[in-house]
Amino acid sequence: MDATSDRLASPLEIAIGRALAVYLHPIAAWRARSAYRRLLLCTGCFAASYLVVLVVLRYLSPLWRP
Repeated sequence: MDATSDRLASPLEIAIGRALAVYLHPIAAWRARSAYRRLLLCTGCFAASYLVVLVVLRYLSPLWRP
């Protein structure tokens, strides 16, 4: 792959890069966002973690029944 490519990044590549940046550098992403986007970020992280816990509990519940 040529590192000196003049091709511009596609919108999907930019979105993926920004999403990864939030996870890899959360403090920098936090500072760069507006208050509204910070609220969306916190709400999204809370909702995602809540759903993960619910799914895990749902699939672990048959293991604990007598």
